Amino acid sequence: MAKIPYQENELIKASINGDAEAFEIIVKKYQSYICAITYSATGDIEKSEELAQEAFVKAWQGLSQLKNLSKFKGWLKSITSNVIRGWLRTKKRDIIYKSTPIDQMDDAGSNESEPVRIAIQEEQRQVVRDALSQIPPKYREPLILFYRQKQSINQLAQQLEISEEAARTRLHRGRQYL
Repeated sequence: MAKIPYQENELIKASINGDAEAFEIIVKKYQSYICAITYSATGDIEKSEELAQEAFVKAWQGLSQLKNLSKFKGWLKSITSNVIRGWLRTKKRDIIYKSTPIDQMDDAGSNESEPVRIAIQEEQRQVVRDALSQIPPKYREPLILFYRQKQSINQLAQQLEISEEAARTRLHRGRQYL
């Protein structure tokens, strides 16, 4: 491949023309942002990464439908929201979603304190998920980007396309909600 253009619109144009390396650069730029959105919806790291990947695949497949290149971020967020809605619909109908796969089950007699520890950890995760789900997305996404994705205030501001002061304010208000 020839020299990779670094302007986002040029990367998008190259991606539309089938340049997978250009799209990979775009994915790296938006990966933590999209993962934060999916995590805020799922509360599950593995599932959030799976849904983020699905969103990027759908974006790659639908790039030719993008008419205004400057609206890429909003378009990608819209695809991500649709992927999340589809997952939520499927999850409601999936009666075995919450079941534990047989290969992940522990031997019942091997360690009696292990089930208690696992139950406590799951309860703690659920408390965090419940608390996060009650925070408005405007404040939830910065919290997740900052703590889960370990982004700096500067990176957070760039990702959300807001000033650093606005990023600090949203983090502060998110913490207050939490």
